[in-house]
Amino acid sequence: MFTIPSPTEMSLKQMFLAIINGFLLDFSRNARTLAEPIVNSAVELYFRMSSDLLPTPAKSHYVFNLRDLSKVVQGILQADAGIFREKIQNVRLFIHETQRVFHDRLINNEDKLFFHKLMAEIVYQTFNENFDPHSFIKDPLLFGNFMKMGCPPEEKFYEEISDMNKLQHVLGEYLDDLNLTSPKEMRLVFFMDAMEHITRLVRMIQQERGNALLVGVGGTGKQSLTRLSAHMCNYRCFQIELFRGYDYSSFHDDLKKLYDTAGIQNKPTIFLFTDTQIVVEEFLEDINNMLNSGEVPNLFEPDEYERLIIGCRPGAKEAGIPEVNRDAIYDYCIHCVRNNLHIVLCMSPVGSAFRSRCQMFPSLVNCCTIDWFIEWPKEALLGVAQSFFKTVSLGCSDEIKVQKQVAIDEAKAKTTAEETQAIADDAQRDLNEALPALEVAEKALLALDKNDIAEIRVFTKPPELVQTVLEAVAILLGNKTDWASCKAMLADTNFLKKMYEYDKENVPAAKLAKVRKYTSMPSFVPDVVAKVSKACKTLVLWVRAIDVYSAVAKQVEPKKQALAEAQDILNEVLSVLKAKQDQLAEVEKQIKNLQAVFDKSMAEKKSLERNMAVTAARLKRSSKLTTADEQVRWEESVANFDVQLKNVVGDVFIAAACVAYYGAFTSTYRQKLVEGWTKRLIELQIPATENMTLVSVLADIYEIRQWNADGLPRDAVSIENAVLVTKGRRWPLMIDPQEQANRWIRNREALNKLKIIKLSNSNFLRTLEACIRAGLPVLMEDVGEALDPALEPVLLKQTFKQGGRVLIRLGDSDIDYDRNFRFYMTTKLSNPHYLPEVCIKVTVIYFTVTKKGLEDQLLSDVVSLERPDLEEQRNELIMRINADKNQLKSIEDKILKLLFESEGNILDNEELINTLNDSKVTSAVIKQRLAESETTEEKISVAREKYRCVAERGSVMYFVVSDMGEVDPMYQFSLKYFKQLFNNTISTSEKSDDLQTRLDICLEETTVCIYKNVSRGLFEKHKLVFSFLLCSEIMKTEGEITPLEWNFFLRGPIGGIEKQNVPKPENTTWLPLNVWKMACEMSDTFEDFRYIHYDLDKTPVWIRLDEGPEVRANPPPERYLYAILDPPEYNDGDLPLPDRVNGNWNDRLTAFQKLMFVKVFREERNCHLAASWMNAMEDIIKNIQETSSLLHSNFRLYLSSMPAKHFPVSVLQNSVKVTNEPPKGIRANLRRAFIDMSTSFFEDHPLGMDWRKIIFGICFFHAVILERKKFGPLGWNITYAFSDSDRECALLNMEMFCKDGYIPWETLIYITGEITYGGRVTDAQDQRCLRTILKFFFRPETLKPKYKYSESGIYYPPLVKTLATVKAYIESLPLIDEPEMFGLHENANIAFQLNETNALLATILDVQPRIVAADGGMSNDDITYELAEAVLDRLIDKLDIERANPNMFTLDAKGRINSLTIVLMQETERFNKLLIIIKFACNAHGSSPRL
Repeated sequence: MFTIPSPTEMSLKQMFLAIINGFLLDFSRNARTLAEPIVNSAVELYFRMSSDLLPTPAKSHYVFNLRDLSKVVQGILQADAGIFREKIQNVRLFIHETQRVFHDRLINNEDKLFFHKLMAEIVYQTFNENFDPHSFIKDPLLFGNFMKMGCPPEEKFYEEISDMNKLQHVLGEYLDDLNLTSPKEMRLVFFMDAMEHITRLVRMIQQERGNALLVGVGGTGKQSLTRLSAHMCNYRCFQIELFRGYDYSSFHDDLKKLYDTAGIQNKPTIFLFTDTQIVVEEFLEDINNMLNSGEVPNLFEPDEYERLIIGCRPGAKEAGIPEVNRDAIYDYCIHCVRNNLHIVLCMSPVGSAFRSRCQMFPSLVNCCTIDWFIEWPKEALLGVAQSFFKTVSLGCSDEIKVQKQVAIDEAKAKTTAEETQAIADDAQRDLNEALPALEVAEKALLALDKNDIAEIRVFTKPPELVQTVLEAVAILLGNKTDWASCKAMLADTNFLKKMYEYDKENVPAAKLAKVRKYTSMPSFVPDVVAKVSKACKTLVLWVRAIDVYSAVAKQVEPKKQALAEAQDILNEVLSVLKAKQDQLAEVEKQIKNLQAVFDKSMAEKKSLERNMAVTAARLKRSSKLTTADEQVRWEESVANFDVQLKNVVGDVFIAAACVAYYGAFTSTYRQKLVEGWTKRLIELQIPATENMTLVSVLADIYEIRQWNADGLPRDAVSIENAVLVTKGRRWPLMIDPQEQANRWIRNREALNKLKIIKLSNSNFLRTLEACIRAGLPVLMEDVGEALDPALEPVLLKQTFKQGGRVLIRLGDSDIDYDRNFRFYMTTKLSNPHYLPEVCIKVTVIYFTVTKKGLEDQLLSDVVSLERPDLEEQRNELIMRINADKNQLKSIEDKILKLLFESEGNILDNEELINTLNDSKVTSAVIKQRLAESETTEEKISVAREKYRCVAERGSVMYFVVSDMGEVDPMYQFSLKYFKQLFNNTISTSEKSDDLQTRLDICLEETTVCIYKNVSRGLFEKHKLVFSFLLCSEIMKTEGEITPLEWNFFLRGPIGGIEKQNVPKPENTTWLPLNVWKMACEMSDTFEDFRYIHYDLDKTPVWIRLDEGPEVRANPPPERYLYAILDPPEYNDGDLPLPDRVNGNWNDRLTAFQKLMFVKVFREERNCHLAASWMNAMEDIIKNIQETSSLLHSNFRLYLSSMPAKHFPVSVLQNSVKVTNEPPKGIRANLRRAFIDMSTSFFEDHPLGMDWRKIIFGICFFHAVILERKKFGPLGWNITYAFSDSDRECALLNMEMFCKDGYIPWETLIYITGEITYGGRVTDAQDQRCLRTILKFFFRPETLKPKYKYSESGIYYPPLVKTLATVKAYIESLPLIDEPEMFGLHENANIAFQLNETNALLATILDVQPRIVAADGGMSNDDITYELAEAVLDRLIDKLDIERANPNMFTLDAKGRINSLTIVLMQETERFNKLLIIIKFACNAHGSSPRL
């Protein structure tokens, strides 16, 4: 084994500096000087990130290694020398690459800001460049090489992307191109975050051997963005397709396809893999190997390996590998795979799976670039919404705005053009002064010829005037002025051409100054010079023209520049004006079209006005077709429609939000959501109906009646759930522990050939496929917390069109998709935890029965049993009302249809008139019948309401029974079983003609029956819990317990934090401080307990429970006399003293308040196996139930099990449960021991009475050591699993050793104490205790007459001869055992009882549902909010280390701080961070909607 240490900082810098220096050789000098700063910065950043951002359970992927540092360098190597020339460009590139490697994996804003500050600090220190850390957030750095679509790879350059609008446009074009080739259209909105993720993805997969790990909750777009990025890089995107039975070998088959594409075909490929596709964890093990080495062990069989070698041989040959070297060819194939195959993993951070997978498969982090998808910001959500609601036409107001803007732009352009023209005219005027002379000179030059020039050259000594002229010309042409030079100038063949093409615009000022000496001479004029030489006259004209033009040009030059600038401005204004004019033309075109429509409408209006008189007359004649009542009803309907149309936008928005979001919430939370949405719409001035409900917008009253007929409960929540089922775009997943939704779906879809499947069925995918083809509904039952990945195409409705057919890919085949197909899912889990990946694919609907809904159902059952005539009449009435209303609606629809389809004047259509008249008559009859029916229905409802108290009691009891499932998973009772038991009890109970007596009997009988049948299936320790819950819920329903009292009893003061109470008097040392505080809280909270804390100080406070003894708060005896002789004085004059002086609180408290009294002032100062077969068993039992008619009448099925969560709920709910557990108490233990004992074993033995005594002693010893366990550590240091088999073994040993009529005491004591029982005991103190206890019950002294097991004398070995007699003695023993029997002090019983009470209250608290405030009480949410506020009030701002003792920071001789001080500083920092988290959580909780 070798240990390879990590390279030092110096080694890293040396390695990467060599790489960067070699790469930057072709770059500019500015870029080459940055090699060392780049490497130093990257290495420093790597070490700082590794040391400061350490992995935690929530940040397990914060693991940095050298691959990350190399990825930064690899990113810099993508730069092009022609683009990255300046220093700032390279610095920004370096920052971008470090962000992609280190920043993108950070999960919260705090860590990201830390990185930005660190990055800005390092850049400033190394590059001397200032960057604001927040600028990286406001203006993110983006680089890419994909901005030029369609370019070959060699023409694409890695460059910074600064134009976000252009980037959005380019990505849109890529998306359009992808949709042209993809069978399923993908709709994406490119907001800022999405564009950032796309650029990151493209960068990752374009890098050599680049792989990506995308982490984010479901629905953040990881897969969609990956597919688009793959298309942008022209890569193939491969994803496995799950089907039923997809296993490890199937996964290997898919990997072989990847190796063929990336290795043999040498094509770039993206392997997109999500965590929902992980059927078995071995998938990740293979992917881990592919990331690390590119090779999957044992992937290819010998023949497949041979095909791989043959396929790669041509490519390997081109690479210079010999054809006979098979190992080298295989290595070449793996090399191609690693270069071409880019793995993109999509994971969800929810739960612990991601963390454990990162730890088990380190290559997921080490070999991938991580991109953490946070939740989309509000800007992103707004962009998505705007993309769906964007408008395509301009309104009239927009047209007016465009016209005004065009007029302004035209005026501006006109003004600019006038200013430009004025500048041009001014310049032209100046030029006009010089141009004529210049034109004359140029024409004269054209008239000269070589002979004229030769004439001048013949002079050996020219005349003075000729000399002067030629000197001026020589100066302008840049020659010397002596005669020899002038002659040489004249001899130049291009002399005249140079003069003609002379640059008159740019004559140097020095030349002009010299020339002006000549032009100022009086003789330097054409006419004078012409007398000497004709040719020189022309030269004079030219020199003077150049002089004049140059003078004018200096004045004109600024004007020409101004003219050019003005012309540019004019061109820009004209360009803008042209665009606006085009826009105006388009608007005017629309106006023209609208005008045509308007003219047509006006023509129709005039036509209607002409016909108004005729129509009025006809209307008068047609009034006989409608009655006054009908007219009123129709007018009301029209008015209602007007209001609905006005509010349609807001109502539809709320309805859509309800369908999308609130299915998983209870009714209270749903109402809160709707209220919040409505309030926000009103703030935004969007009209919406107050108190709008989902049912009023999306439900049809006639459809609801049909749902109710199909078995849907009539409560509002169930109807809302039905709307969600029928109107939602996603398939419904119903949380249905009582199977109400299941029964409704079965009844509703019965005529449509509903198919029922389960995930446990082996052929469920085959059934689903057949139903999709045929368009049949499917109900999937018993869904768990995870869905089969093979269902994903169905859940997401991933249909596509091909050849005119609508198809869906299910598994590995494309099948026809019938639009009539419907898919329903139900789960029996009462409180499932669905991950976001599941929630985004389905509509989760909370279909659990409500108390009100169940109450209505039970009321119907009770009335049908007690008054079947009434219930039958009601059902018939409901059916008749439904039929009449349906008929009335049909008539209205028919009238509207006839009116819509009529042509011409309706009064001219005799058939229509007759139909309307008949409809009117029928409508009047139905309306009258409806009024009578509704009156009758009200009378029936009044009669039914008299039985509501029984139904209410039943509803309360069911929910208590249902809550017991939270106590133990075996306590499952179906609603069907409960209703059957409830109804049978009412049917068989005593009858009475008096209604009130009958109601009392029903209440009593149902309560007792439910308690007995349920408690029979409960363990002993939970029977008291059930009894207490049942009693308290009934009392709460009847108003005997208020919510405030209930919460105080269970939780104490609100939020568990007491307020500032009255100081505890000094003379009450006998009263614990916590009891005093509770008494003060009771006094402040409850009127009935007002001033009880003062009574504690002055009088003996007491109550009496039923007929039992007094319960006192126990003031010391010396205070009694004081209280009588000197009554307490109260500051509150409203309190009557005479009723309070004796401390008797018994008469003024209710029963529950007395229980609160006892809780506050209590005496406490003395101080299975076949889990995998369960699904199959469930199916067998369900088949038995469905075919019960084929079973023999004597058939019974008995099942036994330990408490287990995996036991099928449906079996538990539909079975009679009986518990069998160890007895509780000594009497029960002894009874159990002697019940199983045979008479001969007990009575027929040579030892006679001694035999019977030692048997009784061993049984008693066994009972004692079992019962000591209830005292916890006071009984045994370690809990031991003593069982009945120990007792039986001890008795058998006694029988064997005593068969000869002799008792070997030493042997039996040793075997019993050290082996039979002592063998289980591991603690030395417990072993000694066990031996001591054994001596009390099993030794020679126990055979003596009158031997007692306890000092009280209650327990002793009886002198009996028969088994029946000893059983009778056992029954006479006390039910409750005193601690003395176990060798413990009497206070041990107090501790035991306190533990029992606390366990009872804790269990009750665990099963308490979330409640809402009622009758002045506080809901659980309100309690939580108050607790959060109380915590905030008590928190300190921070723990200031500066305020610590200065001595703690004293340095030692070596200048070091004490190690304990360092620890204190670290802990202080952590504590302050914890304070920040607590404050943030409390503030966030307080500001959140109180749902």
